[in-house]
Amino acid sequence: MDESPLAFVERWTAELRSLQSAIEAKSAAASDLSPRLQRLSEELTARAADIPNSELRRCERELKAAQDALSSQAAPKSKFSFKRSAPASRSATPAPPAATPPLPSIATSSTSTSSPIPPTPLTITSRSDSYLSSADLPANPPSSAAEALALTSLSRCFVYLISTTDGSTLSDRFSALYLSDIKDSVVVLPVISGGSVMVQNCRRCTLVLGGHQFRMHDSRNCLVLLAAGSSPIIERCKGLVFGSYPRSLQSPSSASTATFAIQDFDDPFAMPDRPSPNWRRATEAEETKVEPFLRPEQERWEEARDSALRVVDELNTVAKK
Repeated sequence: MDESPLAFVERWTAELRSLQSAIEAKSAAASDLSPRLQRLSEELTARAADIPNSELRRCERELKAAQDALSSQAAPKSKFSFKRSAPASRSATPAPPAATPPLPSIATSSTSTSSPIPPTPLTITSRSDSYLSSADLPANPPSSAAEALALTSLSRCFVYLISTTDGSTLSDRFSALYLSDIKDSVVVLPVISGGSVMVQNCRRCTLVLGGHQFRMHDSRNCLVLLAAGSSPIIERCKGLVFGSYPRSLQSPSSASTATFAIQDFDDPFAMPDRPSPNWRRATEAEETKVEPFLRPEQERWEEARDSALRVVDELNTVAKK
């Protein structure tokens, strides 16, 4: 079974503390402890993208301190003795100091809060005040295989990519969904069974989408109608409202279900009696209120967009009370 980020950090920290105790007590040879430190370094590198930045930096500092402590113990100590120094030659130049081999290091987290979107032929970017549908996708995809869909830098748009103009579903055409830098927009996408969804830097949006895995970073004041096969993860987000993916939009092959055991990396120990302040669950009435605006007639898409965003504004007004 996959180890959750929080469970990984707890287990990894416990193992590192045990190693630190062994290093301080000198209860084992450095040659025996070094491989264990190297394994922890490799594990942390592999899971770095899943761990909150604050926890990742703490783990990196503690790992580096343990590596330094072990290196100092392993370094041979010189024996003190008197030696006759040979006369120094005036023409001789001092030899450069021997280079110290660097310790194994792990990848450090980037200072940027945005993750680069992987290149994909199915990209819609830099559009504003537009209705975007399957007609805006490449007419002749380079491959018949499913590709990732990327939507970036959109403002005041309505994106409807549930089906093609002839009624064919688009759920099998997308292998993953990437949304970045979207504001004041409505995005309606199919559920990607077995695929992943990444959302970042979105403001005042209604997002209707789904996949096996869902992550959302650096976003505010969004309504997310979601179907997910695992616990969604949010980080550096505020004012999020999660609801169920509308049944009226689901295709018969959609296997994902609504999951609301949200993992909030900014409040990892939230409980039902002390919920996270960064998100809440939409009521059934709130979900019903926005659903009529998710299937617009193309000539009335602006009206549908504005109506859906008014619902978002109302939800955030309720959250602030």
